[in-house]
Amino acid sequence: RTLYRKAEELILALLMENYYHVPKMDILEAYLNMIELAPNIYGIEDGARFYFDKDCRELGIIEVLALAYAIPRPLFFHEALENKSVQLGQNIYSYISTVLDFSKCINLS
Repeated sequence: RTLYRKAEELILALLMENYYHVPKMDILEAYLNMIELAPNIYGIEDGARFYFDKDCRELGIIEVLALAYAIPRPLFFHEALENKSVQLGQNIYSYISTVLDFSKCINLS
């Protein structure tokens, strides 16, 4: 949430990768298992259950992208979702469309 915390996370990730030789995928997994996605909801598994009532392995691409969209500002995302914000809907649609269009350009889909 703060510049200090982001710097701390960066330093920890660099130490884990370069000093302790932890693979990047393991660092990403650890991060995804501890990030906040709503008030008192931490990690992708809990986020999937909270927002979609599904196991994270059952999520479709649109649901995964919606969770990814929430990561930078999870409390704002949750509040906007609860308030049924039209702007949030437009922003998510734009984000998902952009990511899916980009994935077609690099053959991810």
